[in-house]
Amino acid sequence: MDMENFGPKIIGKIDLSAFQKKTEQKPAFRPEKFLPKLESILAAQSREVNESYGDFLDLEAKIKMTGAYAEKDQQEVDDIEAYFARGRQEELSTWKDKKKGHPATIAEMAVTAVLHKFIGQDFIVARASDYDDYKNGVDNILIDKKTGAVICGFDEVLGAVGDSGLAMKQEKLSKSDKKSERKRVGTYVKYGATVKSGELERRSMGNLPTFFLSLSREELMLLLEDINLENPAGGDFERKMFTKFTSLIKDQIGNSQEGDLDPRLRENLLASQEIINRL
Repeated sequence: MDMENFGPKIIGKIDLSAFQKKTEQKPAFRPEKFLPKLESILAAQSREVNESYGDFLDLEAKIKMTGAYAEKDQQEVDDIEAYFARGRQEELSTWKDKKKGHPATIAEMAVTAVLHKFIGQDFIVARASDYDDYKNGVDNILIDKKTGAVICGFDEVLGAVGDSGLAMKQEKLSKSDKKSERKRVGTYVKYGATVKSGELERRSMGNLPTFFLSLSREELMLLLEDINLENPAGGDFERKMFTKFTSLIKDQIGNSQEGDLDPRLRENLLASQEIINRL
C-alpha cells in the first residue's frame, strides 16, 4: 500500500445493476463502519491458519516479522509511519487510527477475507508484513499448501464511483516495469514463507509476479455489506467479486509474459497461470 500517496485507488468494475439498492439516493461512502466486522473475520482467519502452521499471522492476518533483522526492520517501519504522521501534522496514534479506517486499508482487508473464504482450503492467504507493504509494495501473498509455491503478490487498487481505472492500472504497471532497467525481475518479499511436507518454512523470496486487484467504491460498499463470517459459501456479491479477481489475474498473467523477463519470474508466472486455471 502506497502510504505516501495515501488515498483511494482502484481499477475495473463489474455490472452492479442487480445489486443496487432500490433507492434514488445512494448510501454514503463510509467503508470504515464495516471495520469491526472485518477485524472479526480476519482474526478468525488468522486463528485458523495459525492452528495449522504455528505463530505465523497476527490478528489482522498480517505475516509476523521474525528473525535476526525483525527488530531493525520494525524500527524502520516505525520511522516511516512517524514520517507520514509528521507530514500530516498529526499525532502518530491519530494517523494510525485514520490509516486503519482508510478506504484503501478496508479494501485490502476485504480482498483478503474474500480470497480466504474461497481458496483458503488450498492456500494460505496472508496480508504482507508492514515492512513488505511499505518497502516492497505488496499487500497480499498466496502460499500453495500442496506445493509450497508463493504464486503471487497483490496490490489492491481502489477507484472512484464509475471509474474503470484502466489509465491508473496502466500507470502502475508501467512504474512496476521500470524498476529494472534491463529485465523485469518481479517483486521481492522479505517476510515470506513456503510449505514443505505440511510444515511452514519462513524465508525471503524474489521474482514474484505482482497483480493488481481492483474494485470501485460502489463494489467495495456492496462487498462489505455482503461479507459474512457465518456464510462459508459466500454471498452473491462475494462470489461475483472473486470471479472478477481471478479474471483480472488471468488477464494480467497473459500480458505479463510479454517482453524481456527474468527466467525465474517467467517460471513463477507460469506457475501462477496453472493455479488460476485450477481455481
